[in-house]
Amino acid sequence: MKVGILTIYGGSNFGNKLQNYALQQFLKSENIESETIRYTVSLGKKKLTKKEKIKLLKKKYFSQGLLETFWNMKLIVGAKFHKEELDQKAKERNCKFEHFEKQNIALSDLVIQNRDELRDYCSKYDAVIVGSDQVWNPYWQGSLDEFFLDFVPKQKRIAYAPSIGVSAIPEEQQERFKTRLNGFSRLSCREIQGCNLIKSFTNNECKHVCDPVFLLSPEQWKDKVHPVEGKYIVTYFLGGQSREVHQEVKRYAKENHCKIIDLWSEKDFTSSYAGVEEFLNYIAGAKMFFTDSFHGCAFAILLNTQFVICERKVVDAKQKMNSRLDSLMEILSIKGRKLEEFRSVPTTINYDEIHARLLPWVEQSREYLRDCLADAQ
Repeated sequence: MKVGILTIYGGSNFGNKLQNYALQQFLKSENIESETIRYTVSLGKKKLTKKEKIKLLKKKYFSQGLLETFWNMKLIVGAKFHKEELDQKAKERNCKFEHFEKQNIALSDLVIQNRDELRDYCSKYDAVIVGSDQVWNPYWQGSLDEFFLDFVPKQKRIAYAPSIGVSAIPEEQQERFKTRLNGFSRLSCREIQGCNLIKSFTNNECKHVCDPVFLLSPEQWKDKVHPVEGKYIVTYFLGGQSREVHQEVKRYAKENHCKIIDLWSEKDFTSSYAGVEEFLNYIAGAKMFFTDSFHGCAFAILLNTQFVICERKVVDAKQKMNSRLDSLMEILSIKGRKLEEFRSVPTTINYDEIHARLLPWVEQSREYLRDCLADAQ
C-alpha cells in the first residue's frame, strides 16, 4: 500500500516537520509506504497594499498599551540594526531544516503547483492522508479546499488529526466547511473543540485523536535526542514574546540561577535560531520550558520536561489558537501550567501519571488510523 500525505509543506516550523516525520515513521512501522506531497500552493500569501500593511503593523505592535508598545519598538529597532546578522541566521536555520527534511522525510518526486497537477499526481496512491497541523484553520491563507481532499475518491480520503485551531468557524465559511467535511467517510480532529465543530456541521462522529508526534513512543523520541548539558531554561514563542512574559522568564531564570536559551525569534539577534534536532536536544535538557507552541508542549511531555504555557500574541482575538493546548491539557489532566497559574502556585508535573493517561489515547488513535487505512484498501 502506498499513501500520500497532504500537509502544510515548506517553511521552517519545528512542529510541522516533526509531525510529518512521526506520521511517516508510524506508517513505516505498519509496513505502509508513504511520502509527503510537495504542494507549494499552500505557501501562497495574499499581497497586502501599503495601507493594509501599515494598519496591520499598528494593530500588531502599537495597540497594546504604552509599555508593550515601547517593548515592541525596542525589538523592531534592534532588528533593523542587526538585519544582516538576522538574515544570515535565518539562512543558516533554513539550511538546517532542509537537511533534516532531506535525511528524514520521504517527499514526492515532483513539486505540485496547482490543483489539476495535484489531482493527477494523487491518482497513484491507494489513499491520501490530510493532516496533521492546522490544515483546516479558516484564518490561514493556505487553508485551501484541497486540504479537504475533494479531488480524491471518497473511499481514499483519510483525515488524521487535522487541526482547526480556533474555537469558531467564521459565518461566511460555514457552508463551505459543511460541504467539504461531509465528503469524508470518517472524521477526526486534534482538538476536542474542533471535534465538536465538525459534529455540528456533519451530524457525524468525529474521533478525537492525538497529534502524530504522539504516535511514536517517548522511548522512540528519546533515542533520537542528545540532551544539552548545563543549567538553563528554554523559550520558544511563535507569536513573539510580550514584555510581561519576558520579565517573568528573566525572574524565573534569576531565581533558579539558569541561563536563558531562546530557540527562535525572528526579531531577536540573540536567539539561537535552532534546527530541528537542536529543538529536541534543548527541550530534553531544560530545567523549564516557556512556550506558546502546541508542539513545544507536546515534546515537553514526550521528553519529561517541565513547561509553562504563555498566551500567544495575535492581531485578532478571534484567531487565538488556545483550543489545541486546552484540549491537550484537558485529556491528560495537566493543571496549573498557564503562566498566571504557575506564577501564583508553582507546581511540578508528575510524568508517570501523565504517560499512564497518554498511552490509552495514543493506542485508540493508532487503531483509528489503522481502520481508516484498512477501509481504503
